[in-house]
Amino acid sequence: MLLAKSRSLLRANRYVLVCVASILFVTVNFLFVMRTYTLDEEFIELDVLNDSDLSFKERYLKTLKDPQTNLVSYSDSSMVYDKLRILDFVDTLINEPINEFSISLTRDPYELILKSETDFIGLQPAEKAQFYTNIVRDCKWRFRPIQEKIYRDQYDHQRYLDIRIAKWSKIKEIISEADYKALGLDEKDFETAILNNKKLKIEHNKKSIDEIQNSLKHLRLFNNIYLDGDESDSLDEQCSQMTDVQFPWMSGILPAASRWDKKSSHLVDLYPVDRKCIVKKIRANLKGRGIVISTNDRLVNELSGLIALLRVLGNEYPIQIFHSDDLSVQSQKQLNKIATDTVINLPKSYSTVKGKFNSKIPKQDITFVDVSRVVDIRYKEYFKHWSNKLLAYQFNTFEEMMMLDTDTVPLLPPEDYFKMKNYKSAGASFFRDREANNFLFPEVVDFFKQFLTTDKDFEVLQLPLPTEALTRNRFFHDRARHFMEAGLFCINRRQHFNGILGSLQLNFFSFVMETVHGEKELIWMGPQFMGDNNYLFNLNPAVAVGELTSDEFLESKKSQELCSTHPGHLSDEDSKTVVWFNSGFSTCKKPEAYFKDIHFERNSKLQLKELKNNYIAPLKVKAVIKPPPGEYEVPNLEDHYEPSRGWIMTTQCENYMWCAYDHLGGGTMDDDVPRGVVHEYTAEQTQLWGFYGEVWVDYFNLGSTMDEDFYLDEDDYDEVSGGNRLLSSEGGSVGLPKGVNPQINPKPVNPHTKNGKSKGLVSSDSLVKDPKSASDGDATRSDDGDDDELTALTNKIKDKMESNVESSAESEELVEDTEEGPLKKAKAKAKTGGKTEGKTEEGGKVSDTEAQKKPKDPSKNVEDLSGFTEDSPEEVNEKMVKEVLGEAPKEA
Repeated sequence: MLLAKSRSLLRANRYVLVCVASILFVTVNFLFVMRTYTLDEEFIELDVLNDSDLSFKERYLKTLKDPQTNLVSYSDSSMVYDKLRILDFVDTLINEPINEFSISLTRDPYELILKSETDFIGLQPAEKAQFYTNIVRDCKWRFRPIQEKIYRDQYDHQRYLDIRIAKWSKIKEIISEADYKALGLDEKDFETAILNNKKLKIEHNKKSIDEIQNSLKHLRLFNNIYLDGDESDSLDEQCSQMTDVQFPWMSGILPAASRWDKKSSHLVDLYPVDRKCIVKKIRANLKGRGIVISTNDRLVNELSGLIALLRVLGNEYPIQIFHSDDLSVQSQKQLNKIATDTVINLPKSYSTVKGKFNSKIPKQDITFVDVSRVVDIRYKEYFKHWSNKLLAYQFNTFEEMMMLDTDTVPLLPPEDYFKMKNYKSAGASFFRDREANNFLFPEVVDFFKQFLTTDKDFEVLQLPLPTEALTRNRFFHDRARHFMEAGLFCINRRQHFNGILGSLQLNFFSFVMETVHGEKELIWMGPQFMGDNNYLFNLNPAVAVGELTSDEFLESKKSQELCSTHPGHLSDEDSKTVVWFNSGFSTCKKPEAYFKDIHFERNSKLQLKELKNNYIAPLKVKAVIKPPPGEYEVPNLEDHYEPSRGWIMTTQCENYMWCAYDHLGGGTMDDDVPRGVVHEYTAEQTQLWGFYGEVWVDYFNLGSTMDEDFYLDEDDYDEVSGGNRLLSSEGGSVGLPKGVNPQINPKPVNPHTKNGKSKGLVSSDSLVKDPKSASDGDATRSDDGDDDELTALTNKIKDKMESNVESSAESEELVEDTEEGPLKKAKAKAKTGGKTEGKTEEGGKVSDTEAQKKPKDPSKNVEDLSGFTEDSPEEVNEKMVKEVLGEAPKEA
């Protein structure tokens, strides 16, 4: 009986017992390890191992071992601990771990096709499909995300060497000759290690790029066979099999679409019933024009303002709103009410502008589309946050679509964007981003160039090569990290469907996603890498939209300033009219930032509530500035207060505010430095935009689902809007008294003081980087942090050594030796990023005039390319390394 109860008790608590046993096991092992290696005791037990099996840190401990007790003995635990930390750097330099390539390598499908001497393009559809099936089998290929680590420190070869040489020289300052001999460490080890690590990193990077190339080639082959070929259903069976190989991330479940009546929602059929060769069926099902928006509950406030604005713009296109089961029923009901309510809130200014546009305010035709089940659960992690927009891009049902972000502010009726010359000519109309000074290393762009179609693509698939105009765009030629602004674009999806598939595929490659920002560059890269050259960008880059800083408060003598959170886009017809802008219509996209921003000097004359009201109030569109391109940077001479670059990011409005300038520094008027462009608008021109802003802000506040503290309380909002909101029938107006909007323009901060600093602005050499930024400097930035720690440790240990009476002479001699000799030059070079200020490569003096005339090399961008070199991407010459290391002073 007792035994039975015991068994029952054990069975009932077996999981608890297992957990307790596991905890005990881990605790015992931890205590054993701590007993072996802790430095809090006077002795350390050290197992006897061969030197080849030990790290340099362990070898150092072995030098302190008492041969009789087999324990490590030391007198100064702090000194030993610091030396062990230094030796961690030695291990990192010499035994730097290089990741193994985690996925199997595949063969190039084009090589197999060309090797077979088969006229692939001339085969019948069925023959081509069977031939490709064999190619896939021989290549051992199936699509998989390529998430291998990219070693970005290999993009800047000189910096890679300089940092390591500087670390090595610091390490030598505190490692004695006896330690060197005991550790089996010499210059040859260091030289061999950095060259070998460099070689392994380059090989690792190349494997990733090759696998991305192969994936893109397979997608081109799939498109050619199943999408560009036979329109019949004869290949559907084979197409379905290859779809599983090419698109394993697709679950096979199509989106669920629903529409609302007055009280409830009901499902609607948007997609084909036949699921065979689903990608082909999706394309065949495309029809009509429409607007596509991706959203979630956090963005309902912005979308509320956008829907209200689309109504007053007279939009009659259907709207498909995509979400991933993260848009609540309440949010859907609220958005539908704004879209279809027969009563609409309008400001009194409507009466003064209704003659300037079609006064009809139609209800909006809205369908909600849930894409939460279209992605296989194994690939969900690749479609979070903004990447849901790519699913909307793929799964909407419009043949011709306008994609809008929730914070996009169109200023024209939607049909006008389809009438633009670029869209009518190419069926794909895109807009350019700011020309800010954020550039990529040449090696990075060279990798992207390998994804373009080549002679082999033409030979196998008759795909066109990229045109010279496209390869000389701002990304490929100027190496700009930001090229496209994707808040609004129009595209004929049937015409460019292959490119849309390419955009989604790029989302699975870490090299691509860590280099570009968000999804925006994927929109044009997708078609380009699929051999589709037929897309067009507008002529003008993004401009700053808002109000010019008054001359009364601007110390700059020549440049004008416009600080705003809103990048805008100009019409190609006159290069002056704003056709849309981003970041919503509120003065600050992040209005909750008022609580922090009250401390900035430009807001010093405002009360907290005034700034809060100002941030939520509609932006006043009175002017725009198009600055000089970001590759131009002109140093600011003494006694001048001109900006050194055209765009400067500030920390205000949670880093969304940028200041734009039309003239760069130095106080000169050099014709070789391009001037920016300033456009100011009359009150009559801006009257309609002001009306749009009042509508947007009104519904933004009404549609807010955020914490009440973030936005205006009802009484505060009435103060901004003027109160007395009246209801009217459709097409009528609701009164917000004219001229009540307290848009306060406080004294702005001079962005460039004599010492080059700025209050509330990020200085030219310390721009705040985007949190999602895939900077080329990631690896080297980590090195810099290590370098600071190493310097601190070196100084700490040197101080201890110098304070030790018994070893003071030896310490001074060691420090003196390491500070003398040619290696000092290498150390200085490493500290300055390999640059010698004010000198040309030949050692000549660079005049101030020459510095202003010459556009700033993008690779010298201090934002994230400090220390950049124009050296070729080939491996660093081994002889050069040996010469540098050979100059290092040898231990006495």
